[in-house]
Amino acid sequence: MKANEVITHSPLSHVHTIPLLLVLVITICFALWLAHHFRDNYDPRPLLKWYGWYAVPLTVGALLLQVQVALIIAVWLAGAGLLAFRSNHYFYDR
Repeated sequence: MKANEVITHSPLSHVHTIPLLLVLVITICFALWLAHHFRDNYDPRPLLKWYGWYAVPLTVGALLLQVQVALIIAVWLAGAGLLAFRSNHYFYDR
């Protein structure tokens, strides 16, 4: 089997890059904005509630852009990690 055939038959070769990057950039921007917006609120419940509700439009928009469900979940979890670390930065900044 040639190297090009291996790449062609891989499921990763069929991922649309531009919609995936768009979903990733929007998630990063939203996570950073959310951490900044709740920087003076030390109760994590509203922050988690907002980010939890963000999963609905993220999923709908990403499915319309034909992004695979596993990648949507991965991007959402990456945004949650970024949100946790960024919120921690604002918490210890005081």
